[in-house]
Amino acid sequence: MQTLTLRRLKANLLGLPKKVQHGVGIEIYEPWKTLYFKKHEEFSALYGKQRSKAVQWDSSDLKQLCNHPALIEKEEGGRDIPGKNDPKWRILLAISRSFFRRSRA
Repeated sequence: MQTLTLRRLKANLLGLPKKVQHGVGIEIYEPWKTLYFKKHEEFSALYGKQRSKAVQWDSSDLKQLCNHPALIEKEEGGRDIPGKNDPKWRILLAISRSFFRRSRA
């Protein structure tokens, strides 16, 4: 994959809407809870002490923990998430639905 640099002129930046972020707290149940704390301890032990850029790490394990079933919409057993009409949220929801449909099949 090649590197892509996106430059925006100051005039363009002034016309952009303000960035809005929503923090959503969820309760993690077993077996994800144990896995989450194990990964957190491993990450903290290794990268909490070694803050060098020379240390490489694979974020895929942490990304897998972000695919928790509680992130699915309210009608599917999850929570009613504020900001769920945000384009990033809709993409995440579509990917999650696809993943869970494949895993159930």
